[in-house]
Amino acid sequence: MRNLLLLLCLAGLPAQAEQLYKCVDAEKQVTYSNLPCSKFPGLKQAKTIEAEPAPPPAAPAKTTVGEVAAEPESGAEKKTARERAETKRVLKAERAEKKKCDKLSEEIAQVMDKMDAARHKGYTAKQEAAWKQKISDLNAKKTRLNCF
Repeated sequence: MRNLLLLLCLAGLPAQAEQLYKCVDAEKQVTYSNLPCSKFPGLKQAKTIEAEPAPPPAAPAKTTVGEVAAEPESGAEKKTARERAETKRVLKAERAEKKKCDKLSEEIAQVMDKMDAARHKGYTAKQEAAWKQKISDLNAKKTRLNCF
């Protein structure tokens, strides 16, 4: 079992060397290495395995934020395609909510700008109450939309 684990670990490594060495110790335990057995005391070389270098990894498909790369749908991939479609739908909804939040923040800023401009010219208590109410209403909308 340990030998299988070691072999799987070595198989997952990029193929830098083109040879794999099968080494055996005095207790007949097998070890695989990319280094010659002579480098390890007590190990004798049992076999040299010629290994082909692994092909370079394929470049991932380029996508933009929120975009999902198109892949063929068949069998088990349909579930993955559904998951990608759901992720795309959720991202689109999140962007729409963010736009609403940004619009509300902009409206609050405009009302506050009006208040600042009016402070220099003077304003009535009625105007001030209307502006404060508008800001309060906009903040309540932001809270309902979970804008933070």
